[in-house]
Amino acid sequence: MELTEDSFRALARSSPWRWQGLHFRRHGDEPVEAWVDRPGRLRVVDADGRVTNEVVDLSDGSGVVSMVSVYSTDDEVPPRKPTLVRQWPHEAQPVLDSDGLVTERPDDFVERDGDLVTIDYGDPMYVNYHWVAMLDPRELADHTSITELRTDEHRGRPVWRARVEPVDGYDPTCGCCALLWSEISDRDEYDDDDSWRSDPNRLYPAAYDVALDVETGVVVLLEPIGESSEDNRLDVEIVEATAWPAR
Repeated sequence: MELTEDSFRALARSSPWRWQGLHFRRHGDEPVEAWVDRPGRLRVVDADGRVTNEVVDLSDGSGVVSMVSVYSTDDEVPPRKPTLVRQWPHEAQPVLDSDGLVTERPDDFVERDGDLVTIDYGDPMYVNYHWVAMLDPRELADHTSITELRTDEHRGRPVWRARVEPVDGYDPTCGCCALLWSEISDRDEYDDDDSWRSDPNRLYPAAYDVALDVETGVVVLLEPIGESSEDNRLDVEIVEATAWPAR
């Protein structure tokens, strides 16, 4: 695969389809070791040996969508109530480029054959949604400026690196813990709260140095460029990745 701006963006969209299992270590002030088994299973062991297990079961939220209708005649047959169908991302087919990277992800909410279909993007959360965005960094793909592209290695694995800066329209997985924490992400998250504008000690990075693991699309390195009053760095060591079985 050739590294271009378009392929970097496509790799950032591709994580849900590039791997099923992941064993990794997140280094830093609060190091952890983790195992993700898609769909919906997470195990994390922190530096003190505490274990966190999370399991997401889509069947818990499926069922018939409630609707209220009024009919003018007694003999009119009411329509069938739509069923809410929940899917995992790997069950849906994205638009791929010639290298198998995702150029367009399926919508997360559509009507199909009279039913409502949702795609549950995102792996189980640990602490906050920064974790979820790290594993599926689709927010880097759109409404960002991507420059200084280069190939590299991080902890022994091939990565694509770039300087990434959010621009208007940047849509993080969660605004309160965006990968690209910035005035843009804060403005969109706290626009109705004037207090966030009044903090003179808040320093936003000029941009971020981002490395995507080529095999998985996971963010394995995130470094603020310039001074920053928030520390949202990432340093991830992937131990093993398992691809989805061929369909």
